[in-house]
Amino acid sequence: MPHKIQPRSPVPNQTSINLTSNQKQRHETPKSL
Repeated sequence: MPHKIQPRSPVPNQTSINLTSNQKQRHETPKSL
């Protein structure tokens, strides 16, 4: 059962995604794509 993200604070959620994306780009892992 996938954990549902609480729509209570979508702002911090987006920030987290942005950070993850940045880290991925930094690591340069085309395999993940």
